[in-house]
Amino acid sequence: MKISTLSLGAATLALALSGCGEGSPAAGGAAEASGIDFGTNASMYANDGECDDVRFEGSAMPGADERNTDHIGQDAADCIAAFDAGTITLNPLFEEPASTDAIVYGDDAGNYPNDGDCDDIRFTGDYASNLFYMHEDIGHDASDCRAAVESGEARWQGATATPEYGITLEEAEAMEN
Repeated sequence: MKISTLSLGAATLALALSGCGEGSPAAGGAAEASGIDFGTNASMYANDGECDDVRFEGSAMPGADERNTDHIGQDAADCIAAFDAGTITLNPLFEEPASTDAIVYGDDAGNYPNDGDCDDIRFTGDYASNLFYMHEDIGHDASDCRAAVESGEARWQGATATPEYGITLEEAEAMEN
């Protein structure tokens, strides 16, 4: 980008730089029309040709053993490109429900069902800061999450590109040692 003026005000400089760095890339085509917030490119795996955001599913995703909830909303360019190419779609479990009555909770086939904690990243509450969210538990802790939502302890956050995370993978591994 060529800028022909020597004197740039803060607003002009911010506008000139808005397309640079790790900010939100512009969505186009199907991605733009979808209304999905793809987020930013803050992930260490951004721009590697794979969509690492577990809100999506399809052939442009890494293998199941490589998926991590820490990348939600942090691999926008790859996810936009894959979405526009038709190689990923939004996982229906992350579609914004019309009301709490319309939430698809899933089943209890996760790692920690019926333990009193909602372990699904699509939900958050005061309890969330103590949990490690695993992608395998998305849609697989239905009874705990339904109870938490019904009691007011949890709320839906599935459609956001900036979820409230619990502890990170590194923190969980450090706690085990």
